[in-house]
Amino acid sequence: MAIAILAILKTGAAYVPIDPEFPIDRIKFMLEDTGAAVVISDNEALHFLNAANDKLIINASNDWKESITFSDILDAPKYQPVDTAYVIYTSGSTGKPKGVPIKHRNLIDYFDGLEKNISISSCNSFAIGATLATDLGNTILFGSLLFGKTLHLFTKENFNNVDYIHQYFNNNTIDFLKIVPSHWKSISLNGIELLPTKILMFGGEALYTSLIKKIIDEPERGYQIINHYGPTETTIGKLIHIVNREIEYGHIIPIGKPFTDANVYILDDDGNVVREGSQGELYIGGSGLAEGYLNRPELTIERFIPDLLSSNGNKKLYRTGDLAKRLIDGNIEYLGRIDDQVKIRGYRIELGEIENILQKAPDVKQGVVLAKDAGEGDKRLIAYVVIDGVYNKKAIISFLESKLPSFMVPQLLVQLDEIPFTLNGKVDKKALPNPDASSLLTNKYLAPNYQTETSISEIWKEVLDVKRVGIEDNFFELGGNSLLAQKSIALIKERLGLTLPVTKI
Repeated sequence: MAIAILAILKTGAAYVPIDPEFPIDRIKFMLEDTGAAVVISDNEALHFLNAANDKLIINASNDWKESITFSDILDAPKYQPVDTAYVIYTSGSTGKPKGVPIKHRNLIDYFDGLEKNISISSCNSFAIGATLATDLGNTILFGSLLFGKTLHLFTKENFNNVDYIHQYFNNNTIDFLKIVPSHWKSISLNGIELLPTKILMFGGEALYTSLIKKIIDEPERGYQIINHYGPTETTIGKLIHIVNREIEYGHIIPIGKPFTDANVYILDDDGNVVREGSQGELYIGGSGLAEGYLNRPELTIERFIPDLLSSNGNKKLYRTGDLAKRLIDGNIEYLGRIDDQVKIRGYRIELGEIENILQKAPDVKQGVVLAKDAGEGDKRLIAYVVIDGVYNKKAIISFLESKLPSFMVPQLLVQLDEIPFTLNGKVDKKALPNPDASSLLTNKYLAPNYQTETSISEIWKEVLDVKRVGIEDNFFELGGNSLLAQKSIALIKERLGLTLPVTKI
């Protein structure tokens, strides 16, 4: 699809990346919201093609035959820096995702800043391990192409195949890798991390010191470790921190300082700049800031506010919803979310969107969704439901899977008699139980019978952080996901000498 993106941009049009695994309703909404007239895909994404059947479809699997009637001559592009390059969709609390149009000038601001601060052009080969439906991979996609470098593309299955991707990195020099911390940790092989030769950039979620402690202290480390931060609304990212082995970090790596002309403030509830060391909400402005949300004027006014701290009254600030504090050395430290928005494996998620869909599931009277720490910087979605009728766990999960992308489907479902509330009428999230997934299974527990079963059971208990695993238990009902499945496969090979495809999980 990198070819399609380049072709679209060369015509002066804007592209909208859509993960073909999204539910049909979500895909149709995004196509309708953007007014997209043409869809480019292939036969690997039949689900997506079905959702877009009322559009002009160019199928790459058919040798692009739909484009035969197109002209071979491309007029000189007429796009300007203020024209839209792409629209990325993020989760929305109303149940509908929201589109963020990013202009060409926003992208130039981003890469100009990266080049000045980390000399991205010194890298000759880049690897994408993320979906192009988020902007996490755009650092790699455009970073490689803008500077005339080599881009290595992978299917999701190949990149998450631990043996394959380590062998690939051994056989090919990869200078630059950007990845979500929890994803990176899940694809280690026998304790060996996946490493580039020049720049290892983390983004998409908080970077905990314990996760990278081993590689920070490597005496012969020749690559830079960089923590990268920025919401989609600010064009990929606006702050970076280059990890220094001479610094004794706390439990979390700072998100750093601005690397572009961005205006970055930490403000209190009254809009005043907080003093050094105090926490407040992080606000970002500057040339990389999007102008707002597509077709969502009310939400744009709410999140993109006037920059009253600037001498230019026409400038805007984006309210990130992130809590942060400024350290004594000027670096900014991320402290968490103010609202119910979280990041899971690089995807920004509004818990309210999941709750909105959950309330419509079969026999669900009330529903609340939380994101709980699952270790190594990852988070696990847990749905709590009060049932009006018969509790059918499979029916509820099936309904959610039909309406939400897989990364937004809660991994655990907990039935409650009632939702706890605080005195002021809000959901008392602290009172919601933190369940052991094995206690939520509806099937009868059958203990392992022989050594291999026992060993695999122990690996699952370790990976999933549960107390008990039976031979009839379902990995995903225990809270597993694709990344944890890959980790389990790697541990089974390391400890038992068994090579299994991830589909066996």
